[in-house]
Amino acid sequence: EPAACEAGGGRAGAERRPLPAGRAAGPALQERAAPPQAGAGVRAASHVVRARAELIRWQAGVKQIRQAVELRDVGTLDKVLAQWAFHEGAPELVEAHQKLAEWRQVAEEVGPALRAALKQRDMPAIKAAVRKLDAQGPRDVEGAEEARALLERYDAKARRLKNAVASRNVQVAEAAMKAWDFDKRDPMYISGQEMLVRRAMQLKELHEAAATA
Repeated sequence: EPAACEAGGGRAGAERRPLPAGRAAGPALQERAAPPQAGAGVRAASHVVRARAELIRWQAGVKQIRQAVELRDVGTLDKVLAQWAFHEGAPELVEAHQKLAEWRQVAEEVGPALRAALKQRDMPAIKAAVRKLDAQGPRDVEGAEEARALLERYDAKARRLKNAVASRNVQVAEAAMKAWDFDKRDPMYISGQEMLVRRAMQLKELHEAAATA
């Protein structure tokens, strides 16, 4: 029996003895070492996804800024700049802030003059104000849309009267002057009056000549 015990103990000891490296335990050790490498790969992929999302957001913000600048839209540009969450020194951001400051300064200078000109229907002053806004200022200044619509009406009526004077069409000139609702001291209106006066003098001379014939 002791011998059997010793034999049994020997077998148990043999079963507890560590296996040589490179045999059955090798794959198990390799599997335990894999998770740290896999975790690093997941973290790297996560960083790439976040970076790509930030790039998309930045590109969208830049596009909104450029569109607002192109449209000279102060309200939209101001809102986009307030929501900007990236580097404050970005060239697009710096240029947009400069544009916004310039537009506001022009609006402060031109706005009151434009509203006064609209009240008086002073077409030369309205033209000058709109020209400056279109070249250096924003679109959404109070009174700007009304001024543009009024300029379109004035240009249409002035063009009709000018063509009538150039072609010496008395009937069209009289109709254009009758429909004229702008300043009667306007050079175009005065040119129409002068044409009608000349026409009247010519008719008078013809009648006098016919009477003395």
